[in-house]
Amino acid sequence: MDRETPRDWVWAYHVTPEGNLDSIAREGLKPNLHEHAPDIPVVFVEPDLEGVTPYYGEGMAVLRFKTPGFGTTEDGEDVLFAGDPPFVGHPGEAGVIPPERIQILVDRKFRWLI
Repeated sequence: MDRETPRDWVWAYHVTPEGNLDSIAREGLKPNLHEHAPDIPVVFVEPDLEGVTPYYGEGMAVLRFKTPGFGTTEDGEDVLFAGDPPFVGHPGEAGVIPPERIQILVDRKFRWLI
């Protein structure tokens, strides 16, 4: 476990195209605006590994990282809102989930992204 993440935080799971992994490893996971959350950037997550199954397939990667909790869009999807933990950044910025706090699923086991 990385030293900066509080022990009482829970895992959040996220699926992303493998083509995004290099930039995530360099810059962290960044929130984006989405039609289901048009007012604030978000990262869509699931509270358990089974929840990402519908989104996982060829060319996709499963990431996980710790969060203090989950937000919800109006239609009930789990998200993390920019600017709130686990995002790290200056006040007023969306922030990023630092790459050193992210794990990736490889051969059915999670390992640190960097």
